[in-house]
Amino acid sequence: MNMRIVKWVRYVRTFEVSAASGQAMCVAGVFVVASALVGCESGGSNLDRPGSGAHVESSRVKPSRGPLPTYESVRVGYNARVDRLERLQCSLSITATTINQEGEEETNTAEGYLVVERPSRIALRVDKAGQSIAYLGANEESVWSFDLSSNPKVATISARADAEVGSAKGQAGVLPVDPRVLVDLLGVTPLPARESELVLPIAWAPRDAVAGVEGAGSSTLLRVVRKVGRQRLVMDISPRDFVLVRSTVFDADGSVAGKAAYSRDGAVEVRGDRISLPRMAEAIVVDVPAWGAKIRLRLVSPQNPAERLRSQAFDLDGLLKAYDITEIRKPK
Repeated sequence: MNMRIVKWVRYVRTFEVSAASGQAMCVAGVFVVASALVGCESGGSNLDRPGSGAHVESSRVKPSRGPLPTYESVRVGYNARVDRLERLQCSLSITATTINQEGEEETNTAEGYLVVERPSRIALRVDKAGQSIAYLGANEESVWSFDLSSNPKVATISARADAEVGSAKGQAGVLPVDPRVLVDLLGVTPLPARESELVLPIAWAPRDAVAGVEGAGSSTLLRVVRKVGRQRLVMDISPRDFVLVRSTVFDADGSVAGKAAYSRDGAVEVRGDRISLPRMAEAIVVDVPAWGAKIRLRLVSPQNPAERLRSQAFDLDGLLKAYDITEIRKPK
């Protein structure tokens, strides 16, 4: 067995989790899928209840009191923050809020470890009381979620090509968004150099690449819309410092697949590079209507480890062996 994979699995046992181990089973069902979508504490967010669906789609394009910045200036400012976030790994805390059958909110917590490599490799391991309870990931060939709290352990695996063309309902067994959007939702993907890669909604007048939209209070945010497969990623960016404030993923039919709000902007250390000063949100809230869940992640000291990235996190065959998973299913 690959010893790097074994060490990766054992790494979970180094986390100190204060919650009782009996809670692991109740959060595993949500975390096995939902926790791979980012989320954290966010000031000024209007994510009211899990799965509410009320977010960026309700913010309107507003007339600007003056000329808006060009797309090129927005791209340069935003990309200066994220260019050196091509690799990322960190520990994190996870909070999942759902609505029970009585209509009351229930909140459960866990810990985890996140590994990302642009453009679309991502892995999130979820831990509770010193044990791994879930694992969600994507590489160039596959998208997967592991339920490690069940007996026997179960892996749900989809071919990446199938996941990229499916709708939210069609991907419900693994992900409700195109896997390529997951990394985008973390706010670490640079804006494209060509405006032709953007979407210009008909409602925008004039139909420029950047529109002004309502922010908190009377503020104005800069909106850019990207097309990712069959989904659209709407990004609202602060004009003052080019911080990503919120984003929404829309399916082809216009329904909301996921939405996120960001806060606690912080610096990211890049191994071997003291000149670059990338930044990202260390707290992100994600609401997933299809799951009826709000996921909050608090990233702890995210860093770009360069060549020391834990690439074994994306080795599906090695992970199946290391976690001793024999029951493999396809998404329903």
